[in-house]
Amino acid sequence: MHGMAMGAHHWLSAHARLLWARRKASVMADIETQSFNSTNISGAEYNPDTGDLSVTFARTGTTYDYINVPPTVWAAMKEASSVGQYFRENIAGIYGS
Repeated sequence: MHGMAMGAHHWLSAHARLLWARRKASVMADIETQSFNSTNISGAEYNPDTGDLSVTFARTGTTYDYINVPPTVWAAMKEASSVGQYFRENIAGIYGS
């Protein structure tokens, strides 16, 4: 327990701390939420102030975060005829998680 006294986020990577700080700051932002009728993706949240995108996968319920996603990419994802395919081709592996 000695290490726990130094703060809960001490062990987090720099990337994880950045995401945590952004998520904490986004509480005051106008977060856009979207549900999808998709076999792969059940929903997403987007912060237009930071470009942070959180995508929840339908099969597992797991949510992954992507950073610096442009508003145009988010808008196109919402309009895509296949959200899963759009995500794979335009977000996954490009914007990090």
